[in-house]
Amino acid sequence: MSQCIIPEEYSSTIDPADVLQDVNAKGKPRPWVLHKLEAQATAIALAWGGQPVLADRVGKCADVLWFRQVDGKPKLHKGTFCRVRICPICQWRRSLKLGGQVRACTDWIQDQQRAAGRNPYRFALLTLTVPNVPADELGDTLDKLSKAWDRMSKRAEFKRAVKGYVRATEITYNQTRQDFHPHLHVLLMVQRSYFTSRLYISQARWLELWRAATGDPTITEVWVSRTAKEAENAPEEAQRAVLGHAIAEVTKYTTKPSAYLRGGLDLDTQAQVITQLQTICTGRRFVSLGGLYRKAAQALALDDPETGDLVHCSDPLAGESDAGAELWPYTWYPGPRLYLTHHRR
Repeated sequence: MSQCIIPEEYSSTIDPADVLQDVNAKGKPRPWVLHKLEAQATAIALAWGGQPVLADRVGKCADVLWFRQVDGKPKLHKGTFCRVRICPICQWRRSLKLGGQVRACTDWIQDQQRAAGRNPYRFALLTLTVPNVPADELGDTLDKLSKAWDRMSKRAEFKRAVKGYVRATEITYNQTRQDFHPHLHVLLMVQRSYFTSRLYISQARWLELWRAATGDPTITEVWVSRTAKEAENAPEEAQRAVLGHAIAEVTKYTTKPSAYLRGGLDLDTQAQVITQLQTICTGRRFVSLGGLYRKAAQALALDDPETGDLVHCSDPLAGESDAGAELWPYTWYPGPRLYLTHHRR
């Protein structure tokens, strides 16, 4: 596994059994090391940009992780998360949390449909954009996006067609132009007959609605695609896999650390971009649930995906079945760049 590669100079002093080997449900290593290294780079940039307190918090994020061994696999029990908006580790955990909640809500809604003898819902992916903006316009543009979505989602045409939605804001940074591209990713839940009914909203019509909502006639494109069309007659497992890709698209990170931590940017530019994003994004909401998704989240008593627990993310409905399992602490060691435990078996 990529996360347990021991550097050659430490091979004689580190026992491979002491290296964290956390994996997801598919057996793929979770990228703790990658995001920890991104967090350290972010901390350096924040310090360079005159934010020493935030730098210290981000630099220490997830320094210690506590796992319980459940069925022979580590399961996160507690972590020292900084909760700084721009922190790569916390962004990753929020993304996992939102993804887990959306999957849980989707299952709940579909189960309700089947129990009532009705067809399960279908889905579409909608991406709504505005022109790129410089940093000094990003805050106002984020406000504009939120208000525009609120106006559009309240239209009778929208409410007739869309039974539920998950909306998330993403901000990308353009290194060439040195500006920002805020946009919305939306998962739309619709009736099975939607795509062939009079309620269907074409891409051209979505563009008209979005232009009207933003008051910006210069917007030239929106993107909408039917999710899982090719898998609708396939086995349920295949349908869930395709829908899972759509959910992952909507629930990915608010900002992409790779856009400003890599690609040859100098430290001054990194510090400027990161401090700008941290200042502008702090205190804002970037996720909203509507319609049946909001109802499902309330029925399942899910906590807030932005401010809630960052430990139990992938399975938000997990109980305490592991409460009696042994607790293992893993500590970050910057030398070998690994999470290690000295808790001997």
